[in-house]
Amino acid sequence: MPRQPRADHSAQLNAPRTLNMAITLLRKALPLNVTYAWEDAFMSSRFGSQVGSQVGSQVTSLKARADAQRAALGPGLTAPGIAALPSALLFLLIGIEILIRDHVGIISGLAILVANGGGSWLARRDARRAAAITPPLAALISLLIWLPIGPSTLSITRLSIDLVSALASLAPYLLLGAAFSWFRVYRN
Repeated sequence: MPRQPRADHSAQLNAPRTLNMAITLLRKALPLNVTYAWEDAFMSSRFGSQVGSQVGSQVTSLKARADAQRAALGPGLTAPGIAALPSALLFLLIGIEILIRDHVGIISGLAILVANGGGSWLARRDARRAAAITPPLAALISLLIWLPIGPSTLSITRLSIDLVSALASLAPYLLLGAAFSWFRVYRN
């Protein structure tokens, strides 16, 4: 039995009109360079090298522009990397110190200094603010997570007293690390 043509064959005839409508909507919604890059990639993948050879230079110039912007920012960690690395370091070292010694002290303080100094040293110029903000917040969150597991109980008063005493013992390290990080931010 011969195959019957599909009923939605008319949709294939309307594809160019639908494609033009989609491109028009995207041009209104997205910035100009993103729209052109999307359109170039879609058209070259859909229709092959006829369109790709005409618009390939635009895609290359966008890539070159993005590479130049990355080079202008310099090497280093971006803001998500700056947020993840010190947070993991502080979480682990504060947790180890609380579980071993039942309170925070010199190990956590040195971890805060290393996180502040290393974060602001390894960060790109545009991510140095994140390097200054992340370690104090990561230390606070780590204390809120580890204190109920370690010496404190789930009692609100006992937990708040332990949190205030832990923050007081870490205050010199937090202030010194923040001063160094914010100096690096505003120096340039």
